[in-house]
Amino acid sequence: MTKWIGRPILLAVAVVASVLGTTAVASASGSTPTTTSVVETTASPVVGQPVTYTVTVAGASGGADPTGTVTFTDLPNSSGGCTTSALTLTSPSATAGQSTATCTTTYSKAETGTFTASYGGDAIYASSTGAVSPNPVIAKGSTATALAVTSPAGTPV
Repeated sequence: MTKWIGRPILLAVAVVASVLGTTAVASASGSTPTTTSVVETTASPVVGQPVTYTVTVAGASGGADPTGTVTFTDLPNSSGGCTTSALTLTSPSATAGQSTATCTTTYSKAETGTFTASYGGDAIYASSTGAVSPNPVIAKGSTATALAVTSPAGTPV
C-alpha cells in the first residue's frame, strides 16, 4: 500500500513541474509577429525646422496592444531628439493591436539618409524594425536677396 500512495504523488509533482517549465518559457519571449512602420509627418523639411516621425507597431488585429519601447536610428546631423521612446497605446475601439511612438528633432545640415525605428518586443509580440520610405531628405532653406540703392540726401540717383 505504501508504494501505491507514493506513485500518484510523484506523478503529480512531475506534472506540476512540467506545467511551470512550459509557462516560464512561453512568457519569456513574444512570438506573435509585428510590423513597424515609420512616417515622416513634416512635409519637405528644411534645416532648422522641427521634423516629426510617427512610428506604428502593429500586432494581432483586434488583439492586445504592443507595449515597450522603440529605439530610433536617426540621421547624423540630428539635434538628438530621436533616441528611444515609449509606445503610446492607441484607441482600443479603433485600432486594437497597435501602438504608436513619436519623436521630433531638427537638423543642423542638409542631408538624406535612413531613419529607422526598432521595436524590442514584449511578452506577447516579437521585435520588428521599420524605416521611412523614401529616405528622408532635409533640404537647405530657401533664401531671398534684395538690393537697395540709397543716395545721399538731395542727390538724384
